[in-house]
Amino acid sequence: MIDITSALLIALSLIYGGIAIYQDIKKREVSNWVNFSFIALLFFVLLFESIIKLEFYPILICLIALGIYFGMANLFYYGRIFAGGDAKLLMGLGIAVSSISITALNFPAFFNTLLSFMANILFLGSIYGLGYSLVLYLTYKDKKRIKRLSEEIKNKNKKIYTTALIFSLIFIALSILLKNIYFFVLAILIFISSKLLISLKVIENCCLVKAIPVSQLREGDWLSIPFKIKGKKEIIPTWDGLTNKDIERLKKYEKGKKILIKEGLPFTPVIVSAFIVYLIWGNLLYLIVLLMA
Repeated sequence: MIDITSALLIALSLIYGGIAIYQDIKKREVSNWVNFSFIALLFFVLLFESIIKLEFYPILICLIALGIYFGMANLFYYGRIFAGGDAKLLMGLGIAVSSISITALNFPAFFNTLLSFMANILFLGSIYGLGYSLVLYLTYKDKKRIKRLSEEIKNKNKKIYTTALIFSLIFIALSILLKNIYFFVLAILIFISSKLLISLKVIENCCLVKAIPVSQLREGDWLSIPFKIKGKKEIIPTWDGLTNKDIERLKKYEKGKKILIKEGLPFTPVIVSAFIVYLIWGNLLYLIVLLMA
């Protein structure tokens, strides 16, 4: 039976997850106030539980989970896998899923929860990304351009394949040594995800580029290609996107023109779905492997 605190954490996660998905699909961004207020509410709920129960573990689990998922969020963000809104949402849902699943300070439990939740994200993300890419590929007319870009991006991202292969082999070795199928599942996911990531980059550069008026630019929009303002310093595309200063410069010197920007895939539906799947089935891929065995 779910206790009141867990029910409240689930309700907050679904409400804020729904808001994040709506914003991501509509605007391709999640507002900071959504993620920060979500994390703050989770913190106060667990702090209140600690005070009521006169026990430290609820708030300690919250703080430890925050630290763990802060590290994971930064890894995905600086690895250019998640945008900032996705990374912050992961932190909030990571706190919620840990606090719901773990009832005492047990570090193996933290590890298993993290592994299962991330496995769900990678598994569902792979299916989602593959389906999204397939639809975009089938509806995109210039197939020759896709093929050309595919070769260019593969050559530029060989390190991703190499790194993924190394980590996959390490996890396979750990799976054999520790006799733990979790590591084998994770190895498969990492390798498949690395290949899918390259495919998504190709689709992103081909099918998710559009021209919009300078007046409609927002902070965080990704430039598709470097943009040279006449007589001024060139604006280079970055993972953080356009700053307010960049937009002011563009509005001042390029008024009335259109700019090529790149839209990312809305990934918040995957993160929220992974959370829901974890609450119902745990590690979905592990369950599938067991059913097939």
